[in-house]
Amino acid sequence: MPPFHVEWTMDIDAADPTEAALKAWEAMRRKGSIANSFVARAEIRPGKFVTEIIDLQDLWEGEELTPEQAARMEAMLVSGLD
Repeated sequence: MPPFHVEWTMDIDAADPTEAALKAWEAMRRKGSIANSFVARAEIRPGKFVTEIIDLQDLWEGEELTPEQAARMEAMLVSGLD
């Protein structure tokens, strides 16, 4: 299994990079956050990459998660990542 590079991006107004990172982190952890789309990229063999956009809400609503993934996501939603 290759390691994946996963990104979540957003535009943030901030005074400096640290403030921008803190604001992004707060937005992701906020209860009810809609931070659920990610870009996942992996090198599956030298020079060959696979990139996918994963929208967890779409997967959740379409019941496309494995039972283990759904249980993990449900636990995070209930706890609000607190």
